[in-house]
Amino acid sequence: MSNENPGSKPTTSIPSNRPRFAFMDTVEAAALLKTDRLAVLKFVEEGRLRTFGGKPGNPFVRTEDVEKLAAELQPAQDTAPLDPKTIHRNDPVRKLRLRMQQDAKWPEIDEAAMRAWANELDLVSFNRQRQTARETIDRLQLLLKVLDEVEPVRRSKNP
Repeated sequence: MSNENPGSKPTTSIPSNRPRFAFMDTVEAAALLKTDRLAVLKFVEEGRLRTFGGKPGNPFVRTEDVEKLAAELQPAQDTAPLDPKTIHRNDPVRKLRLRMQQDAKWPEIDEAAMRAWANELDLVSFNRQRQTARETIDRLQLLLKVLDEVEPVRRSKNP
């Protein structure tokens, strides 16, 4: 993912030899700050970073502001930022969104397909898949609990 935005001009280079642009998204800001995207959004919420367009969950922030915050948070370190691809890949919001997109396809699978699949499994795979299904049920029950807890808070914020 490039940090190039329409209308921005490359300036000096940042530590990883990528061009430095006036703005970056929160994934790249997280890499520079050695944190995750949710922490960057928290800095925005606290007023430590200001947004300039972009998507609600991934706005653009000023590169200079992120570099100043990085110097404030990590004054003695002189190491390269994390790879934005790693930050993006490990983003918990992204992981859950992808998982839910896949789980939304369960209605496409009927019982006959499940039986055919189960009959093809070897014993080791059969036991592992049963364990995975039980763990998945536990995770989904936890997800429902979290959604139930968060719903009233979200409703109060968005009347």
